[in-house]
Amino acid sequence: MFQTLTWKCLENLSLPFLQSLKTIRVPIKVLAKLIENTSGHLIEVSIDYLRYSYVRHNTEIDNERIIRAIYQNCPNLIYLKIPFKSNNISEFGELLIKCQHLKGLHIIFDDANDDWEDGISIFNWDYLFEVLSKSSPNSLFMFKFYFDVTPKLEQLKSFFDNWRGRHPMLL
Repeated sequence: MFQTLTWKCLENLSLPFLQSLKTIRVPIKVLAKLIENTSGHLIEVSIDYLRYSYVRHNTEIDNERIIRAIYQNCPNLIYLKIPFKSNNISEFGELLIKCQHLKGLHIIFDDANDDWEDGISIFNWDYLFEVLSKSSPNSLFMFKFYFDVTPKLEQLKSFFDNWRGRHPMLL
């Protein structure tokens, strides 16, 4: 109960001129409200770790809620660091389309226990790379990925080939 009361005071906090938001272990509901209450001035969002619900299905909904809060309320976003669930690739594509000023993207793949079947990763790298190459704004060129399972060389090559003709990447 103490943790709930501690965070509850931030749910209605209005920060209309906030430009940079850096968080660690902030509950989803509170973080989404903070983002919604910044009046579109955020240019940097850095989320190191999200406090998800403990039900597996809810973690995907929670992650989608944060992605949606960002693209609906941060049209001037330049840098984003976000934990990411693989089931939200389509929603993430919407973020890339709506945040046209994005230059830097740091994705922390947060599926350590979710996307495994018989000891094999079932993360859809092909789909993620397709969404990144088709939906990213022209301004995006800085990438950082943190993941437990690396994509295959062919998948990376395809991503780089599809990126050809755009601003050179900084990885």
